[in-house]
Amino acid sequence: MISDDQVMIDTPTAETGSDRLTSVFLPVTAPRIHSPLNDLPSRGFELIDFADQILPNGFMPWQKWLAEHSLKIKPDGRYHHPVTVASVARQNGKSTYMMARIMMGLFHWDESLQVSTAHRLVTSLEQFRAIVQIIEENADLANQVKRIRWQHGAEEIQTLKGNRFIIKAGGSAARGLSKPETIHMDEIRELHDMETFAAMRYTLMAAKNPQVNCFSSAGDSESIARKRIGRS
Repeated sequence: MISDDQVMIDTPTAETGSDRLTSVFLPVTAPRIHSPLNDLPSRGFELIDFADQILPNGFMPWQKWLAEHSLKIKPDGRYHHPVTVASVARQNGKSTYMMARIMMGLFHWDESLQVSTAHRLVTSLEQFRAIVQIIEENADLANQVKRIRWQHGAEEIQTLKGNRFIIKAGGSAARGLSKPETIHMDEIRELHDMETFAAMRYTLMAAKNPQVNCFSSAGDSESIARKRIGRS
């Protein structure tokens, strides 16, 4: 999540020997660094319940924490965090969380247009295929789909209500977009400039309740976008 001030959680000092190994592998629910928390209501609990329906084991603890605190709602109904950043180690459920969030907006929150982009188009395509597979295995979701478009570079899922989810390649992600409500950006560690992020965020200016969700594993010293977005 994004904030001018960040909170660092104290981590317990590891013990030596077998006690040290036990402490290292204890499950962690809250992130080591996060934005200051608040008592605003959250739509995240709806997402958590939805994940229980579409995923074999539902969300993991860190995914539940992210859902709750990144989807807090202000009194006017808008998201308290219009831009969120989640930095998670590889193979820890980052893509699974993204897919659940995308499908929630597509089938339950009536977000008219969601866009997912990654530095490499193949990453977005794998995500798209995984979402389609979940939909096809869930009759309730499948019955809400109007069409699934597989045209290369223009993959799209559209519901009977007219809600759409599309994927875009990183370099041309903002081209041809018409008033998206939610942007999902993966692999931001590989963005070495701010052009893609700035262009994508600009497309949300007409949205009533926009949100940009950024995800990444740890970047390197050249990951300019990840460092700047995390401080904005």
